[in-house]
Amino acid sequence: RSYRAGKMVSKGIRSARTALERGDIAEFCDVLHRTIQQYLGDKFNLPAKGISADVAETLKHRGVPFETLDMIERFFQECDIIRFAPLSVDKSRATELLRLAEQLVGNIEGLRNRGDWV
Repeated sequence: RSYRAGKMVSKGIRSARTALERGDIAEFCDVLHRTIQQYLGDKFNLPAKGISADVAETLKHRGVPFETLDMIERFFQECDIIRFAPLSVDKSRATELLRLAEQLVGNIEGLRNRGDWV
């Protein structure tokens, strides 16, 4: 699961970026949310459907650094705001969410590659 997660998250982020470029904020956020849920589920061997900002508490006990936990919480909180009020969100806010998702993935990949947690 963990091995394929990198490829799948790249594909999902590309799909989300395409939706954003089309101006479809609702689809963008839906795709990005599912992508990050699946990625975290695959990386940490958790059921993807249940992953939300609350997963940070579970991951804290696995030694995931505070900075990464904070990014996870911020991603899901911001994503929920955009998902449930897409008409009131401008493209720049959605672009920031995309950047946060990319930073989150980069952070997790870097930590996993260095073996910083189990």
